[in-house]
Amino acid sequence: MRAMAWALLLAGCGYQIVGLEQGEIRALPPEVHAVALIAPQDTAKDWRDRLAAHGIAVDPEAATILRVQGPEVRWRPSAFDAQGLPVQYRIEVVGAVTIEHEGRSHWRSGAIAVSDDLTAQSPAQLEAEREAKTRELVRRWLEAAWSRVASGW
Repeated sequence: MRAMAWALLLAGCGYQIVGLEQGEIRALPPEVHAVALIAPQDTAKDWRDRLAAHGIAVDPEAATILRVQGPEVRWRPSAFDAQGLPVQYRIEVVGAVTIEHEGRSHWRSGAIAVSDDLTAQSPAQLEAEREAKTRELVRRWLEAAWSRVASGW
């Protein structure tokens, strides 16, 4: 009885366990072998490399456009000491990916966000840790965004 309940719950929800074929990018229509890439300069190479690894050429004249919005870095204080000075910060990296095919919206990732907290003892340490944490979060955001595109979710 318990197994049947789980089967019904899993069948009824939108989440399914799926696998990817080698080289498959589910967010792209299957007939697409080239995309026009619109991405910030600092992440464009990473996107080109990932697409190339899956056999997708980057061609500015392609009928399919992969548009990367972000990653945008947001940094704000999240905890304060007794004097009201910030002692902890929240760093969040957000963005989205959309795919247009033959002039029509084909797929949207929705908001993709990764975040972490940062605590530092001095302003110099804070700046160094902020830069390192930002690089790490941008890398994690790229992984999350690519996973979303590859899975089609």
